[in-house]
Amino acid sequence: DDATVVQYTTEILAEQPKNTPALTLRASANSRLGNFDAAFSDINAAIKHWRKKYEAEVTLSDLYLTRSYLYVAIGDEAAALADMDVAVKKGGRNAAEYYDKRADFYVERDFYDLAEADYHMAAKKNPYNVDYQVKEGLAILLQGRVEEAEKRLEKLVKFYPLNAEAQRWYAYVFYLKEDYKSSIDQYIKYMAMADQMDLTVFIESSKQEFDYAIDAITAQMKLENDNYFWDYIRARVYRENRHFVEALTDLKRIEEHLGVETLETFVLEEMAVNYEQLEEFPQSIYYYSILIDQNEENSVAEVYYNLKRANVYCYMGEADKALEDCEKALRTSMDYAPWAYYLKGRAEELKKEYEAAILDYTQSLAYVENNQYAHLKRGKLYLMYRQDTVSAMQDFERVLELDTVVVSSSCRHYALMYLGRTAEAKAWMADILERYSDRPVHYCDAACLYACMGEAEEAMKYLRQGLEMGYRNLRHFEIDSDFDSLRDRPDFKELINTYKQKASEEKRN
Repeated sequence: DDATVVQYTTEILAEQPKNTPALTLRASANSRLGNFDAAFSDINAAIKHWRKKYEAEVTLSDLYLTRSYLYVAIGDEAAALADMDVAVKKGGRNAAEYYDKRADFYVERDFYDLAEADYHMAAKKNPYNVDYQVKEGLAILLQGRVEEAEKRLEKLVKFYPLNAEAQRWYAYVFYLKEDYKSSIDQYIKYMAMADQMDLTVFIESSKQEFDYAIDAITAQMKLENDNYFWDYIRARVYRENRHFVEALTDLKRIEEHLGVETLETFVLEEMAVNYEQLEEFPQSIYYYSILIDQNEENSVAEVYYNLKRANVYCYMGEADKALEDCEKALRTSMDYAPWAYYLKGRAEELKKEYEAAILDYTQSLAYVENNQYAHLKRGKLYLMYRQDTVSAMQDFERVLELDTVVVSSSCRHYALMYLGRTAEAKAWMADILERYSDRPVHYCDAACLYACMGEAEEAMKYLRQGLEMGYRNLRHFEIDSDFDSLRDRPDFKELINTYKQKASEEKRN
């Protein structure tokens, strides 16, 4: 509670203006509140008035380190490093701690050789702190000296088997060596002991050895059959590999045993995301709503989940509800303003409020100019509803500058189409389908592209294929203007009605 810290320390300093611990506390609180002028004033005074008698509460090195963090916060990294140098120099018997902090600073800026030297000094000054040795091994690894890092980390894992970070980075060694099975095994050892973790390496390894990862997690579940953490981990692996039904099976088992009211945030979010991926939007809305209710009102977390829910409402065609969530988010915090305005533009577009949508997309781009989707959507509205060809073409050209790699989320093919480069648009779409041939959404995307180009037979072919593969967001075809050219065709109506019935049967099953 930084405001209260400032209040209490101010009362102390009114009577004891040279009280260094109070000055330090107030400086830290003010820095977190964004009051950097006041923070610098206090930390400078603390350094000036520091005496040996304060060392039990705050050392002189602590003061220089605190000021270095203030310099980092305002972007003066040269001054920050100069203060860290002083902290190290004056560290005395605690110098290892300050070498470690300076090394962390170097790692964050990719100066891995300097970080290695500092971690080595920290380990030399305090050989009983294994973390310094682990970090030195990581710095070596980050410089590409994999074999050397492997030898060091293997030794640390052997002699300090309960050190979670040693286990973690040893798993990373195997990942870099493309020994994904060993990486998975090692990462499970790490997860079994770590309190907080980064799953990135484990997830990437599981994409290379999916069946092996599932078997390894399942074996761990049998060893700890009352620990539902492993159900969550297996659900994550399923979801990252697009096995959404299997992921939900694990997550529902957690919910059945613990009750929805006691579920952790990360489990509820997984539930919401998996239902969203399956186009089971009402269930996704249900879990996002729980997340909104669980978070403090007007908090940044509440804003985030409001926007996640707004996104799903857009998929459902529930424009008014999406707008309500977006507007609440913008009233509460501007932390997610680019996303909020973009979603607001989508909702306005659904309501056919095209001028409002253009303004919202423009506002989103004012915050983050490199959003190719906002450029594409605004360009389309410029072209179709304002007949402003010049502005539209500028937006489409910007999409081409931003969207240069064939990935699942690419939208370059639409920009190419609007620019009249239809052969290139078809080729780009074909590349997406080749790369993601197992994802029904891309066949429906191809249907959308061909419908926009007036090639109805090709559009219907891809639409059938996408629906046969499992795409079930049928509301999309009813509300997306890109399908206007197909909407009066009897075969389009028959196809949509057939799959509406099929979707109902699947939900009952």
